[in-house]
Amino acid sequence: MGLLQRALAISIFSLLSTLSYAGPNGKVQEVIPDPNLYKLFQAMYNFQFSKADSLKAHISPLNVTANSVADLYSLWWKGLTYDGFNPHLKQLESKTHSIVGISNQESPNDNGDERFLKAIAGTFGIRVASIKDEKRTALHIFLKIKPTLNEILELPRANEEYMLVAGVYNLTAAGIRKNSFVLRPFFIFLPTSNELLGRELLLECTKSLSVPIATEAHYFLFKIEREIYSRKAEAMEHIKWLTQSYPNNFVFAIEYLSLCSEMDNSIEKQKVSLKKKIITSNLNQKQKEHFLKELNTVD
Repeated sequence: MGLLQRALAISIFSLLSTLSYAGPNGKVQEVIPDPNLYKLFQAMYNFQFSKADSLKAHISPLNVTANSVADLYSLWWKGLTYDGFNPHLKQLESKTHSIVGISNQESPNDNGDERFLKAIAGTFGIRVASIKDEKRTALHIFLKIKPTLNEILELPRANEEYMLVAGVYNLTAAGIRKNSFVLRPFFIFLPTSNELLGRELLLECTKSLSVPIATEAHYFLFKIEREIYSRKAEAMEHIKWLTQSYPNNFVFAIEYLSLCSEMDNSIEKQKVSLKKKIITSNLNQKQKEHFLKELNTVD
């Protein structure tokens, strides 16, 4: 995927889903109170997939939204550990299309939980569509979840989840409007954006005590600063935090080495060390082969 495609994916197609929604009278309500979900995030970020699956089993079956969110994130992260459009991503695609109702008209009577879950599923559906380079499908899904994005941008400080999404949108959209002549016309039809506000919101989110909020804030700052603003030193701060917080996450580790290489830092010893760590990890053989292949692409 080229730089411009990645930038578009970050800005629109990869907006992180919220963990709450605006209920009656505009009051923000939590829809996933189950603490096991947040422990599950921690396990997934550390590539402890068996532990994550075990934690999912302890989420109340009555909490349909929490179980669906756990499924979506689990399929996404497992999918990132294999080559190509693998069975995990195929299953994720099917699940997201089913939740979003890609072939049906959206009901104006959807309740908060349903809108919330559609927004989450939509972001993952768009990520998968972007991987497959299916721009029409990605745009179709985005238009279905756009009303939720508009709600969030109107109340960017309603809670940390809104801050995260509003931060990603503002920082990315502002950067693309400023730096990309190719993608700039696309943003004419989207809400206005503010670079300073976006960066401020995301930096505040990095200080959150919530595992997913802090982690996703650091990751999006890393991607946006590196790929849209070319601020490599700032990007390095965030990818370092991710690798230190999740030493077993090889996606973060390889991203770190890639940025080191871009900054002309020697990485040979670190590549050898990471190769050994991948080989001796608890991942299966296909997962190890995938990451070894990815590591070999870093010069």
